Order: sequence, then C-alpha cells, then structure tokens
Amino acid sequence: MSISDQDFDPVMDIVTARTGLTFPAVLRAHVATAVGQSVAQAGVLRLQDYAVGIASGAIPLDPLIERITIKETYFFREPEQYRLIGDEILAVARPAGGRPFRIWCAGCATGEEPYSLAVLAEEFGLADRCDILGTDLSVEALARARLGAYRRWSYRTPEAERVLRHCTPDGEGTHVLHPRFRQRVRFLRHNLWCDPIPVPEAGDGAFDLILCRNVLLYFGEAARQAIGHRLASALAEGGWLIPGASDPPLGPLPSCESIVTPAGLVYRRTSGGEPKSRLDPGASEPAAAHERFNPFEPDPSGPAAPWDDPAPVHSPIASDSAAALLEQMWPVPESAAGAEPPAFPHLRPARPAGATAAPHVPAAGGRPPETLADAERFLRQHPFDMQTHLAVTLLLTEQGRYAEAAESARRLLYLDPTLPIAHFTLGLVSKALGQPREAWRAFRGAVRLCASLPEDATLPGTEGARAGELTRAARAELRLLETTR
Repeated sequence: MSISDQDFDPVMDIVTARTGLTFPAVLRAHVATAVGQSVAQAGVLRLQDYAVGIASGAIPLDPLIERITIKETYFFREPEQYRLIGDEILAVARPAGGRPFRIWCAGCATGEEPYSLAVLAEEFGLADRCDILGTDLSVEALARARLGAYRRWSYRTPEAERVLRHCTPDGEGTHVLHPRFRQRVRFLRHNLWCDPIPVPEAGDGAFDLILCRNVLLYFGEAARQAIGHRLASALAEGGWLIPGASDPPLGPLPSCESIVTPAGLVYRRTSGGEPKSRLDPGASEPAAAHERFNPFEPDPSGPAAPWDDPAPVHSPIASDSAAALLEQMWPVPESAAGAEPPAFPHLRPARPAGATAAPHVPAAGGRPPETLADAERFLRQHPFDMQTHLAVTLLLTEQGRYAEAAESARRLLYLDPTLPIAHFTLGLVSKALGQPREAWRAFRGAVRLCASLPEDATLPGTEGARAGELTRAARAELRLLETTR
C-alpha cells in the first residue's frame, strides 16, 4: 500500500506517544514506506483503520516499530569515548563490597556496543567482574545481538580489530564472536520512554556506567530531558553517563556534574547537591564538546563561516587534495582515455562511458550496486544499509544531481553522523549548489571527525581512502572557500 500522498501523522503521533521517538522530514519517505508496509501486513484497507487498530491494541504496533527504528551501529564506534572509558573509568574501577562493575548500554541495537565493552573490560582485567546489560526497543535487533554474528561492515574502524581477533569466520562473510563474550552480556527489551529502569543482574542497585549513545537525537527535546533525568537517577554514586558525541546536550542533570572531555560532554553522579560542570584538563576547547553538527538545521552556535551574506558562490575549482582523494574512490582505468566528460569535472577524472557505480564503496553483501536503480531498489528493502546509502550519495553526485545528492548525504548523516566521508561529500555538493555556508560547516565536520582517527586509518565507508588524506582535502576546500567568498 502506497501512502505517499496520505497524511500518516496520526499514526506517528501514536508511535511518539508510545515510544517518545520522532522523525525529521528527511526520513518522511522512509516512514511512509514503513507505515504502508505495516498497513498491508495488518490486512486493513484504510490508514484510518490502522491508526484506530494500533491505538486500541487490536493491531500490534511492533511490526511498525521494527521497520522505523534505526539500528545502525558498529564496534568501537567513537573511539575517543572508549579511550575515556578504559583509561578514566575501567582502569580505576573498584566497586564497593566486591560487587561487579555494572554497565548498561541503553539503545544498543544489534549489540556491537556492549560486546565492545566486554572486550575492553577483558583488556583491563575485569572480564569476570563486569555485569553488562544491553537493552533496545527492537526485538529483531536484540535477536541478532544474542547471536553475536556480524558481517565485516560492523568491524569497519581500526579499533574493531580488537574484537575481530576474538571471532571465528563462518565461511559466509560473517564473523562469530567467541562464546565467552556472548556469555558476559545480557540483552533485554526495554522502552526508554516508559519502561521502569532495568535492574542489574547482581541484584538491586544502580549502574556504574550507562551509555546512551546516538539514541537521544531521535527524541524530541521534552522526551530527551525526561530520559536524561531517568538515566541520571539510575547511576550509582560516582557513576558515569555517556551520551553520543553527536547527541544534543542534556543540560543540567540532578546530582550530576557535566564534564567537558576530549571525547565530548559526559556526566558523573556526585554525592548530591546542585548540578555542576567542569572542564577536563585534556579538553583544549570547552566549546568543542558542545558543538553538534546537525546537517538539517542552521548552526548558530558554531564558529561563523566567513560570509556575511548567503549569496551563492558557484566555484568550479576544487583543491588538488580533493581531486586526489576522489580519484581513489572513482579510479580511472587506462581504458578511460577518450571517455565522455564527467558530470562533476572539477572534482575528479572522468570514468569510463557506461560505468555508473562507485567501485570503492562496498555495498551490502560485499559488492557495490551496478546502477543507481539497483541501489535504490536495495534500500527499499534495507532502508538502514549505510554502505548503500553512501553509494547512492556518490552515484547521484557523479551524475550531477547535486540537490538529490545533498539530500541523500543528509539522510546518511542522520543515520550515522560520525561518517567523515559523508560530511566531506555533503561539502562538495553544497559547494556545487552555491551554498558556501553549508559547505563550510560540512568540511569542518569532516575535519573534526578525522581528528580522532590515526592519519593512516582507512575511512569508514571507503576502501583505501585515509583519514589524513581527507583531512588535508577538507582543509584545502575550506581555504578555497575563503578565497572565493
């Protein structure tokens, strides 16, 4: 059932009331598809009947929840935060009374985060002294988490090799985590918006560490604040609450101090009193942790772009660094001599006539889509496949469909705001569209994200492009934007 022209807001109002989740306009097409499929599965003919059914409980809401929830994650995502957890928290973990160190990963999706913590705990000698709980709203995601079997895309950061060494390949492109790690993590279904705080396995008590990363951005402000207060109340004295580096700040939390660290803004439960804040000595810029790059809204709080007016600046010039980087992603074989001119000539060399894919962007299943239509068809069945979203963005860019490429890049960044190559690509297409302010912000986002990676680290979502190369390319683009203002 297609409902693209129908108003499905009453259905989403019910979803928000039951889960607290909200979805921006950039995901409206995805939500419309999910609602249409759920209406058809329920066997009703009208959207109004479906809304009445899920409101009354006559029609289950779970199938729609499974279709619309974001399940994107990977091992050791945001490595600076794991360094903070290891060096500042686990290294000095001494729970009172010999009890286990209690960890809760709220909104853990398919389980890569709690398993990363299980590996980290073993590295710090806490293998059998940690109680790790992973919770999520999605039953399907939790079922996958319990299996502990992941494809290579989940291991896409250099730090993920620490997990991969504990896995066994199954011969079908999947790596299965060693049973000892699967036994150290429990998974429960939990609704952050309305369910009671879960209880650690070791009995009554509070948590020493709570991670709720890249989850809070899917809630409205009121729901986010309410959830933040509930999470803070579940902390033991001295316990830590770590949101994602791209999550909106939670503001003052009761009995907690907010700490600006090189890994972002974190919270720690104190013995009581008014909320406090402080700057960790390792954080060089207090404002840096509060900057949240949002590709969907203006950024009034961040450093100003070097333009006093929004007049379009169409620059046909790209830096040599950007061209070199993109040449790695769209390689040109020797047979390309004399091929048709590229749609985006100032960004990269021409590709052979008839070549429509970006071969250095691996898609689901290990091979790239051969055409844009193939990629879009795959996304209708797998709307959260990050590799294919990136391939679509690059293919649209290659065809000169810059407005659609920018929308695709924003959709990708909504699903995963930590992909440097997505920020960089959004900068390129924004520049081509004559939007220098947006391009400036996107290139800055790419530079900031690459700063947490080793220079020779392979960029997530690419094969061969390095963090240092993208940093140099993005900085060169920023300099060019300054000269063409």
